[in-house]
Amino acid sequence: MASTTHCPYCGRLTDPKLENCPHCGNRLIRGIQQAGAGSPRPTCPSCHAPVQAGDIICVGCGTNLLTGQKIAEERKRPAAEKDKHNRHKLLAGGAAALLLIAAGIFVAYLLMRDPVEQAVKLAKAGKYLEASNVLSKCVERTPKNARAHFELGKCQWSLNQFVPASDSFEEASRLDPKNREAGMLAVVSLASIKDPPTRDRQITVLKRVVQEYPDDAQARYLLALELGAQGDVAGEIEALETLVNLDPANARTHESLAVARASQKDYEGAEKELQEAAQHNAALDPAALGFVAYLGGKQEEAVEHLRRAVEAGSSVKNEALTRLGLLLAAQGRFKDAQDYLTQAVKGEKDNADAQFFRAVCYQAGGMGAEALKDFGAVAQTSGPLAAEAALRTADLYLSQGETEKAREAMEKAASAGLRSPGLNTVRGRISAASGQLESARADFNKEIEADPDYAPAYLENGLLYIKQQLFGDAIEQLEHYLELMGTDVQGAPRAEIEILVNQLKQAGGVGRRLKASGQGPSETQATVSTVPGRKTP
Repeated sequence: MASTTHCPYCGRLTDPKLENCPHCGNRLIRGIQQAGAGSPRPTCPSCHAPVQAGDIICVGCGTNLLTGQKIAEERKRPAAEKDKHNRHKLLAGGAAALLLIAAGIFVAYLLMRDPVEQAVKLAKAGKYLEASNVLSKCVERTPKNARAHFELGKCQWSLNQFVPASDSFEEASRLDPKNREAGMLAVVSLASIKDPPTRDRQITVLKRVVQEYPDDAQARYLLALELGAQGDVAGEIEALETLVNLDPANARTHESLAVARASQKDYEGAEKELQEAAQHNAALDPAALGFVAYLGGKQEEAVEHLRRAVEAGSSVKNEALTRLGLLLAAQGRFKDAQDYLTQAVKGEKDNADAQFFRAVCYQAGGMGAEALKDFGAVAQTSGPLAAEAALRTADLYLSQGETEKAREAMEKAASAGLRSPGLNTVRGRISAASGQLESARADFNKEIEADPDYAPAYLENGLLYIKQQLFGDAIEQLEHYLELMGTDVQGAPRAEIEILVNQLKQAGGVGRRLKASGQGPSETQATVSTVPGRKTP
């Protein structure tokens, strides 16, 4: 009967002559053969130490007699496998950490770019203040973010913050010139500020828009209007000519070009443009006809056209009212002019032109308090009439005996850079009222040197000579005044001055002081005091 042995893997009995265990399939390693009768004693295959039949482990070297491997090697394998497993865990953990870092970076990136979207959602929900705060922080971090500036401008506009809105839209347009909406909103918001210095900024933005969009008729028309308002009539004409080439059938453009040409005294060109406009629009705007007639010196025709423009409710009604008031004032019809100018002021509270010339009408009508109020209001603005209004204010204060107030107003006019021929005359009158006669004479003479044809300076000089009893010099100055004023000047105290000159001559005061035997100084001063309001410089 064949001997059997235990499988070292599953422990079941098996034939030791087989290569593999029939129960578990593992290979049977026969490192030690069973010793038969007369066979030598078995030994360890590794260290050749004698072993007993049936031993599994060699006590000498620790070899597994069934597998042929040492126990120490079998113990090392699990440790190596464990190290390998640990390495896998470390790698997996590192990969997870990297994924977390990448996710954090992505989230941070989203947070950096999401404020605009977040603000847009807030604005759509009507939360403009919250949206504005989010966008303000965004543009601080990313000042070149054109869209953030644009959306911030819209929020500020909704909050009636027109000044910061104009800055935001203007910056958005600068960063992204192709954003036409940003440019046009910048122009609108700047126009709402009503501050003349913003006109340069509007023109810059509009030029940028038309550069990007050459066929944008609206932008070009606005550019033409702004250039004209700034006084750059040549630029206005150039912009309007481009518009005419883009759209020859646009009557409004021809009318505007007609007014611009007339302002440059190109009356033939203006008439031609009006004829072109008439071909495309049978009902020409009477305001345009009135402006052209006004600039061409056709006063009665201009008055008629402008009246029709006012009655028809022209789109430029306030401008028509102002021009109509100026025309009537120039004709000496101050009451009628005052009514039209009052309508212009009511229609546009910031209409400094209308307010200034209404004050002129008030002054001509003897309404000093009303004139002083209007001149004072215009003097507080930053427009082109502010300095002149300050000078007129000084003149009115002086006529009321308010010498110090007159001096303050006069200095304000001077500091504003006024170059009016009346400035030194008013300064001289203030000096004379303060008893500084020599200083007053120096101011009057300075005025005459600057403008030998400025009549009021001769009048003031003549009256000052009378006060000093230098009647010969006084007669010379007053006669020169009468010569310059002519015989047909509305509001000039011509008759009174002629009487005064005759009295001085009859008193024998030519070239010498008047003696007590003639007309006394007190009587002469009484005559001078009868001269009504001196011609306002």
